[in-house]
Amino acid sequence: MQQHIVVPKWTMIFNSYRRISVTLIFRIFVVFVNSCIFCTSFTAQASNIDSLENVLASFKGSNLEKGNLLIDLSNIYWRSGDTVKMKASILDAINLAQKEGLEHVEKRAYTSLGNYYSTAQDYYLAHFYYKKAEKLCIMLNDTEYLCTIYFSLLRSFMFIEDHLNMLFYADKLLETISEWYDIETLIPIDSTKINLNDRMQRYIVTAQYYKGVATLSNEIPQDRLDFFIGLFQKTNIPNEGLLEMRIVSAIECGNIYAQINQPRKALQYLHFAREHSEFYLMPGSVKYLSTANALIAEAYAKLNQMDSAIYYINQLGETQLFFDHFAYSLHYRARIAIETAKGNYQKAFEIQKEFFFFTDSISKAEKSEDMARMKNWQELEQKDLENEFLQEERQKQQKLIKILTVALILIFALFPLIIIFYRKTTKKNSELQKEHTEKDKLFSVMSLQKDDIERKNRDISDSINYAKRIQTSILPPSDILEVTFPDSFIYFAPRGEVSGDFYWVTEIKGKLLCCCADGIGHGVPGAFMSMIGATLLNDIVKRPEILSPADILTRLDFEITSLLQKNIEEHSQEGLDMSIVEIDLQTYKIKIASAKRPVYLYSNDELTVYKGVRRSIGDQISDYNAPPFVNIEYVGKPNDKIYLFSDGYADQFGGPHGKKLMISAVKQMLDEIHHKPMKEQFGIIKNNFLNWKNTQEQVDDVVFIGIGL
Repeated sequence: MQQHIVVPKWTMIFNSYRRISVTLIFRIFVVFVNSCIFCTSFTAQASNIDSLENVLASFKGSNLEKGNLLIDLSNIYWRSGDTVKMKASILDAINLAQKEGLEHVEKRAYTSLGNYYSTAQDYYLAHFYYKKAEKLCIMLNDTEYLCTIYFSLLRSFMFIEDHLNMLFYADKLLETISEWYDIETLIPIDSTKINLNDRMQRYIVTAQYYKGVATLSNEIPQDRLDFFIGLFQKTNIPNEGLLEMRIVSAIECGNIYAQINQPRKALQYLHFAREHSEFYLMPGSVKYLSTANALIAEAYAKLNQMDSAIYYINQLGETQLFFDHFAYSLHYRARIAIETAKGNYQKAFEIQKEFFFFTDSISKAEKSEDMARMKNWQELEQKDLENEFLQEERQKQQKLIKILTVALILIFALFPLIIIFYRKTTKKNSELQKEHTEKDKLFSVMSLQKDDIERKNRDISDSINYAKRIQTSILPPSDILEVTFPDSFIYFAPRGEVSGDFYWVTEIKGKLLCCCADGIGHGVPGAFMSMIGATLLNDIVKRPEILSPADILTRLDFEITSLLQKNIEEHSQEGLDMSIVEIDLQTYKIKIASAKRPVYLYSNDELTVYKGVRRSIGDQISDYNAPPFVNIEYVGKPNDKIYLFSDGYADQFGGPHGKKLMISAVKQMLDEIHHKPMKEQFGIIKNNFLNWKNTQEQVDDVVFIGIGL
């Protein structure tokens, strides 16, 4: 495994001054060049506008040429900053196209409006016009232009994190391109399309990237890692349009490696992303640079290389104005990792609370802005529907006029009947119009309510998933115990996405330490306690004064009570019940200490239960008479079995009568299966829990650990 060298302080200072100098020189150069060409470019642009306006004033060509000329003029207005004339020019082109049946001109006009609103970050209106252009492309069978529309829709839905529509339009884009290109090799099937190679390669890789983001967001890290490593390798071809996808793939790989606690591998990809984002000009390069700096700082903090971590977190100051929500969350994550590595747990806890406050404020602001944009979009959609309805009404009226014209011959004879027929028709049309309007109002209200509920659920789900990723990165993998004791297992079944119960395993000074912790509470509050507990355990066991499990429990109790700043009057429900087993890997001497959680030992088929001290971690703040934590010692023998478990297993309701499983049933189960191999015991314990629970809701988190000597 490649190890990244720590950056010396003098090198950091030199690089910082070098970057500032280069940036300053570049900005002076840009100002100078802009000053030189401003008058020329402004005069040329004004000349282009005047020329096109003069051409339009005296234009005598075809309507198709005039429509395209109007769109070209609108683009020049846009570049000059005159959005009022830009919109007016496009609307003239649309009116001309609809009047003369010029679908190609109408398609271009709707695309220009979609691009304008997408640039203005009004994505609802952008979607509205892109979809109008999409309908025209399908009607005209213009698949090449349709690919451009699908690509624009895909990116606009990405900006509002609409995964369902991202997946839909990624599939649409890949399906359309597959008529000419091999999706896997990026090679044209149709040789006549080689002139589109660079653009279509970019479309294919971008669609695959967003499809992966939409479908793999809830998958296990290894599946997501394999996907983005493959995409990183796939984009290593001579095509500058793929550089952006190569950078974002490298950032995804680095982020996943950081989450699964492999910081050295993460740095290999993150340094690539940082270097290319820093020295290449492209849309989003500043955002990618910010993201890479934050992840690099977090990786160095996990490696305890604090000078490098602080160096890269300080680089964020140059690009902080361009942060999006995700990049800013990584910034907070890096700061938390740095403070935790320093042992500043109170500071890390304060940063975590600051991040949740920031996330909540951003979510409220985005919600308010999105509601305003949704209202504008729905007003436009309603207006479009009304125009279609009015057009249908005009057609009906024209048909009625034709009928009346033919009937003029019989008007004197049939005049009374005509009057009756006309009145009935008018009344019916009025009723239909009223019914149509009421249905539209009801549909609008229901649509707004549905979107509001979906967005709230999405916000809550995103927050819980983020907490789950943090907890997963802190806890060790479930198969870590099997490295030292192959005949062992860990059954971990959280009640929800995050868990208040947790397990913890480490090997230090020739001894294996295994902990089963039962948090008081579950869900997000319980997860906070589990993450605090696991983080503190990692620090406590490294201290020279800690010599036994009882010492660990005593120190952990002190750290948690100090961190949470409790007092006698608060009667807080925060705390942990916990059992710890220490196994000397040379002598098999075993020490057991416990806070309210039993430890079961089977030796020579005989069961011994260590019930532990009747106090929890963190709930005896001022009771100086509270019993101290003690060690139970004995020398283990081959085939001895040790079991630790939280109360969630025994407290589960189920069975034929919907009652608790109870600790007595757990003891009976272990009496029957303790002589079997641990792999088989794991299956029995898991299936017994699931069968007992059946369709009942799980009431608490579950941790069940078995160690076979």
